[in-house]
Amino acid sequence: TTGDLPGAGTNAPILLTLVGPDGKASEETRLESPNASFARGKTDVFAVKTDYLGGPLTKIRVRLQSGLFTFVGDAWFLDKVVVYSEKDQTTHYFLAGAWIGEGKGATLTREISASDKDGHTYFPMETYTVTITTGKCRGAGTDSNVFIIIYGENGDSGRHELDAPVSAFEKGSVDVFRIHCTDLGKISRIRIGHDGTGIGSGWFCESVKISSKLGEVTFPCRRWFDISEDDHNIERELYVDGKPGRALALYRITVITGLDRGAGTDSNVFIALFGADGQTEKIRLDNDKNNFERGHIDIFSFETLDVGPIKYILIGHDGRGIGSAWLLDKVFIVNEVTNQRWSFPCKKWFDSTSGDNLTERKIEPAVNSGTTTYQVKVYTGSARGSGTDANVFVVIFGSKGKTNELPLKFGDNVNLFEDGQCDTFAVDGTDVGEVTQIIIRHDNAGFGSDWLLDKVELCDQAVGIWWSFPCNAWLEKSKGLSKTLKGIRM
Repeated sequence: TTGDLPGAGTNAPILLTLVGPDGKASEETRLESPNASFARGKTDVFAVKTDYLGGPLTKIRVRLQSGLFTFVGDAWFLDKVVVYSEKDQTTHYFLAGAWIGEGKGATLTREISASDKDGHTYFPMETYTVTITTGKCRGAGTDSNVFIIIYGENGDSGRHELDAPVSAFEKGSVDVFRIHCTDLGKISRIRIGHDGTGIGSGWFCESVKISSKLGEVTFPCRRWFDISEDDHNIERELYVDGKPGRALALYRITVITGLDRGAGTDSNVFIALFGADGQTEKIRLDNDKNNFERGHIDIFSFETLDVGPIKYILIGHDGRGIGSAWLLDKVFIVNEVTNQRWSFPCKKWFDSTSGDNLTERKIEPAVNSGTTTYQVKVYTGSARGSGTDANVFVVIFGSKGKTNELPLKFGDNVNLFEDGQCDTFAVDGTDVGEVTQIIIRHDNAGFGSDWLLDKVELCDQAVGIWWSFPCNAWLEKSKGLSKTLKGIRM
């Protein structure tokens, strides 16, 4: 019987010698029959005539006859030989499970001792479906050559290069491969990695799944395969249902620039997070050409490995551009996956020519004081004379209470509450939970204090949720200087 393995069959002639109990051997006989082929997985039957060897056979010799030239089809994987003696009416089993003539300098002859019973000589072939998920964090994909070795109770698969189209192992991709090898039995672990070639060879593997007739096993990973990241390894052993690395986190970062004259900057601003479980690289904060203007609230999102509870941030700028000095009021960070929140008050200049000359700072989070920062956008009507020079105040109500009356005094415009204008404010107040309504008023001070308020929009920066408060009414002495407005979640 020829084994059921890739390339197991042969086109070469096969010769057999039988050996009896006293070492008496038959003549070497070529195995030939009309239907014989020595094809993969096929059992061929032959009739061999020889002198009686004096009793039960003790061994056989099988030889692959190589010709003048060696061809790719010459090597042969012999599973077993079963010999039935018509004289003794006995069956003899010769279990091989071995290659004959494979590789340079390989033996062309196998001597096989008799066995008292039939049996399996090798493990059958199995097809394994390997599904690899690349992470979604920045730079997760790789152009390197990825390989895998699968280990099971019956041995290992050997190293398999995962040949794939150009688009494989890209950020967020799920790639499927099929590996043909001997049946490994119950799978316990894998070794996976890459050769480090190509530009941007670093790779972040999210997970590996392997499916076979025995079912599916999962190998959590969440680790970098990168000489400059994590533990700097580019290959790893992963275990079934093993402990994964750090999860991905989506961070929302709110940066509030101060209100002093010249507070804004045109420089490139960056931030790095340092947590209990790791840290990020410096990440440039850029989503609009007018970021970090005086009084502005800029919001950024990026996905990276979860750094755990944030111990501090490093934030600064590169000093480029005219008027690079920057007054940072505060930074809010929310992990959108875990809903953890941190506030980083600053109220300092980042200026290489004045003060302490620092253009980057390490800032630790504030102790939770039960307060938050609200971004308030106030839209004045566009009709002639809609604006006001009066002082405007707001009280915010929510599921956990209300704020004190908060003055809307310092906004992103020099002249506040002008006709058709939107003024943005950042005000600190009590965390009221789910916002329900506001009371907004003015003090009737100044000339032409009557005010047409179109609407108010409000965001609690700790949770990033916006509410709209439509108004479209005059706030004047004859009709009342305040309005209670119900919130609509945007």
